[in-house]
Amino acid sequence: MTPLERWVVGFPRSRRRLGAVFTIWLLVAIGCTDKVTVSTVPVSDFFTQDFNPPYFDVLWVVDDRSPMARASSHLVSEATAFFQRLDASTARYRMEFISTDMQYAKGALKIASPLTKGIGDLTLRTGLFASTFQNIINLKTGGLSQGIEAADVALTNYFQPQAGVPMILVFFSDSYDVSNIPSSASSITSYYTGELLKIMNNKTELLRVYSINYNSTSDNCATEYHTDIQNDPTHTNNPYFLLAQGLSGSTGGLCGGFASSIDLSGIRLKTLPNRFKLGGVPTHPLQVLITKNGQQLTTPEWYYDASMNEVVFATTPEEGCTIQIIR
Repeated sequence: MTPLERWVVGFPRSRRRLGAVFTIWLLVAIGCTDKVTVSTVPVSDFFTQDFNPPYFDVLWVVDDRSPMARASSHLVSEATAFFQRLDASTARYRMEFISTDMQYAKGALKIASPLTKGIGDLTLRTGLFASTFQNIINLKTGGLSQGIEAADVALTNYFQPQAGVPMILVFFSDSYDVSNIPSSASSITSYYTGELLKIMNNKTELLRVYSINYNSTSDNCATEYHTDIQNDPTHTNNPYFLLAQGLSGSTGGLCGGFASSIDLSGIRLKTLPNRFKLGGVPTHPLQVLITKNGQQLTTPEWYYDASMNEVVFATTPEEGCTIQIIR
């Protein structure tokens, strides 16, 4: 017998049990220090199934070369309606304004700090937008509308997207976009689609583009004279419209109710998942609870994928529910 064994045998029976426990503890402490200790308290991971994120970034790209003064009251009224919808639709947002001018402004922000919900009121937002249309002739910009290039510069340098936060781009012009592109690029639309998605880490669900422009040759409400867009009423070659159509957005007319065409609903951080990675390796039998609005829901069939440390549902839990995984 080893000295340790003789020491244990020499104890009374009640103390032997204690000695055996001590022996096991001692052996674990001495020889098994590389083992993972098992938690005695279950831990919960929580997940929320939510399509609509609580936070947006909004960048208005406004053509201020010829300020469309003829329709300024209508344009400001529609923009105000959009600002009201924005305040009602999300808990937080950042909003900035830039010019389509790339000769002087070059993507610079019109205000030093982004507007956010609760900072400034509706009058401030409306005033900033209205200031674009105060002058009949704007001598502080170049002669070309290059808003897509300006947006690319602004998002790269001045109004950088935040990780996981959807970006809404609103292009507001009465003309075509003629942004510069490399000689190797096939078109403005295809080149800047790639560039803008690259800025958003190629997550198409985090970028939505809108184009507010003329819809037909008959709705010349804002421009004093003929505009180039009237030569192409179907917008076959209009980069603003084509970009919006290709990046999950929509288009609207300057002369109509464009505020309602900028749809903020359903902007998704991601599609609803059915796999949920746990915060640690389970140390207890897994339990899954699903609730919505304080009511417990029937839990769909699920299994534990040990290789990925994920709980996987056969049916995706519904939008708006909270998933609690006890491990």
